[in-house]
Amino acid sequence: MKTFFNYCLILSIITTGAMAQNNSAGCTSATTPSGNIVFFGIDYSLVRFSFISENTAQAVRTMHEINQLFIIEAQKYDVNKLMGKHVVKINLEHADSVTDILNDFPVRFDGDYKIGIDDVKALIANYPDSADEGVGLVFIAEQMNKKSATGSYYVTFFDLKTKEVLTACRQNGKAGGFGMRNYWAATVYNVMKNWK
Repeated sequence: MKTFFNYCLILSIITTGAMAQNNSAGCTSATTPSGNIVFFGIDYSLVRFSFISENTAQAVRTMHEINQLFIIEAQKYDVNKLMGKHVVKINLEHADSVTDILNDFPVRFDGDYKIGIDDVKALIANYPDSADEGVGLVFIAEQMNKKSATGSYYVTFFDLKTKEVLTACRQNGKAGGFGMRNYWAATVYNVMKNWK
């Protein structure tokens, strides 16, 4: 049932996402939360891959592989070290479940694609309830653009209990590397590296 609900939510956001206003100011708040943080990885629910030659199945597999880098290459993709945050837990369960749904969506989109802060808030509001307290951190992927060799994300901090978005910052990262996974994973790494 939860999967069906997520499917409907994503479908409703997708129909309006490309028309949404971009958060050109960068961040919704001048400060980002500190303290204990639960990291939810990269949420690809709303993403579009632009100007790629690969098919949807290859893109979805790549999304899963990138999230696994936070586990299998934890020393390199260290959120604590790169972003200066105190991550006490990594929970990729929700990111994996919503990525699976994307096999049924056309994630390829040859053009400019943007989501807005309202899309981010709607997505976070429907996150599953958490037994943890404190702050959640997730990267909401917006567009992987092969033409500009960049990936854009909303780096989003939210209250785990109320699911209120505390701050969301739209950031771009440069792509690079051999193979589809490494090429797009570089965008995540570069956003984290440039965070401070």
